[in-house]
Amino acid sequence: MDANAFPAENPGNGLGASIRIVPDGKRVRATVGADEIPVGRLPFCIGRTATGEGMATYHDVDLALDDARPFSLSRRHF
Repeated sequence: MDANAFPAENPGNGLGASIRIVPDGKRVRATVGADEIPVGRLPFCIGRTATGEGMATYHDVDLALDDARPFSLSRRHF
């Protein structure tokens, strides 16, 4: 399905559809919690929590996950 099919402010857009991220696995739940994460707009960007120099440039990450060196996630992972 085309990402543009979902208006930015209403992922359900009257079609009865909605998007939620469901944390699966102990490690993921320990990081983000066990609750479902609603996706309120598309595209929805997931990445590493930005720290240090340049962190202000990563304001478009919707879900930032903590990571430590050696990093497994990029600042804008997907």
